[in-house]
Amino acid sequence: MTLLRRFIAVQLTSRTPIMSRPLSTTTMFHHNKELGVERYDGQEVDLVEIKEWLSQYEGGSVALETNEATGVAEIILCHPKKKNALSGIMMVQLGDIIEKLEKWSNGKGILVRGDGSMLCSGGDLDFARASAGAEGGFKMSCYMHNILSRLKALPMVSMALIHGQGAIGGGAEIATACDWRLMTSTCRGIGFVHTRMGIVPAWGATSRLATILGSRMALDLISSSRIVSPEESLKIGLIDAIVDAGPEGNGLNDASLWLSNHIQADPQVIRAAKLTLTHYDNSVGFTQVLEEERRLFAPLWGGPANQHALNSRIKHLK
Repeated sequence: MTLLRRFIAVQLTSRTPIMSRPLSTTTMFHHNKELGVERYDGQEVDLVEIKEWLSQYEGGSVALETNEATGVAEIILCHPKKKNALSGIMMVQLGDIIEKLEKWSNGKGILVRGDGSMLCSGGDLDFARASAGAEGGFKMSCYMHNILSRLKALPMVSMALIHGQGAIGGGAEIATACDWRLMTSTCRGIGFVHTRMGIVPAWGATSRLATILGSRMALDLISSSRIVSPEESLKIGLIDAIVDAGPEGNGLNDASLWLSNHIQADPQVIRAAKLTLTHYDNSVGFTQVLEEERRLFAPLWGGPANQHALNSRIKHLK
């Protein structure tokens, strides 16, 4: 087993193994009367079981393109009918892609982008309605924690390209799992709109936002659910650069050039630098924080506020 794979294995099994026991047949909550917060106390679930469960929710696809000459991989979210919202099968495909990249020894850079009008509008609402309930929310959160943590831990520098209508909800969460975020000048922005939907981030964005911006600004963006423009995003440090949208409107040309300027060194040098920083990022108990996030999120998934938001068909982009 390589150093990277041993490191990921340690991170994903430290303290409490992620999804190591069978799913409970009953939904269990612990209600903290002092704080007024429900916490899911169901058992962890095996990743293989979750993958099989997610696979039944179809729609859209996630593609991988690798360039051996440049060492750059592109992860492309494609679900145009749903503004690249992630269905269950897309989550599974993203996981399969991360597994392939873990084995790609020549890789230096990763560009995550959406096909068409935006990066990603979050989770597919049809999937949200079909999987509503604490156990469904917990399983999805477990899986996406695992996948996005592994994306973040890859020994390649990663960049999310945000264009068009931007990155909303889960799309914004995916962007925080990348090392850098670039936004086109014509982009609507990035929005952590979860609270408008009666939920909280479930894919690791709360902790990642606090790391990127500090807890005060992270709370501002999450509690307000506002869409943050390119200019403000750059000012507060949420994104790293604003690029020209270009003839295609997606900023791909300028973003590719920006990424290439950061991966001029030998692959082993880039990978060593990234792996060292990954060790640093995970030295503050991030795995334990993620466990608490998914247990606090689960009771909200399909809960009264979430159901009301889904039934209201809230439009985040007007």
